[in-house]
Amino acid sequence: MIRIAFAVLIAMTAQTFAADTYVFDKKHTEVRFTWNHFGLSRTAAFFKNYDGELTFDEAAPEKSALTVRIDAKSVQAMSLGAETFLSGPDWLSTEKFPEITFKTTKIEKTGEKTGKIIGDLTMKGVTKPVTLNATLNFKGEHPFSKKTSIGVSAKTTVKRSDFAMGNYAPAVSDEVEISIETEMNKK
Repeated sequence: MIRIAFAVLIAMTAQTFAADTYVFDKKHTEVRFTWNHFGLSRTAAFFKNYDGELTFDEAAPEKSALTVRIDAKSVQAMSLGAETFLSGPDWLSTEKFPEITFKTTKIEKTGEKTGKIIGDLTMKGVTKPVTLNATLNFKGEHPFSKKTSIGVSAKTTVKRSDFAMGNYAPAVSDEVEISIETEMNKK
């Protein structure tokens, strides 16, 4: 009986150490979103302040988990002065909803280095399921910092109207593409 309990404890401990936790390297991460502006161009903005963790199990990626918190007030636009508009009530309403969150509900491996990160995105008080199409670009020792690091690219498209931000559509596209380019370091 003691041997069985000991074997179970060892197996549980081995599973615990199978996954590593990573945090954003903020100097090498971009959380960006773009939309069509009156059919003339694609306008872009990004967030400066965010935090989160990826618990990555390389042997069983479906057991991995990602949580992200974005400071909505940190929005920066590529076109001058657009931050005021993006922060206002027609878009992010950052005074009332200062945080955007994402938390995984499921991860599916789709290829050797690709997968779908499925989770709940909450913006402006509305939570909707979102699927990020992700690519693992790198995992190993960072060439400069020598830290264990990973590089990930992820993209999704959401509808503004799903998050109570549908004003001005279709002149300003309802669909917004979100792209994340990140380097993360082992915690």
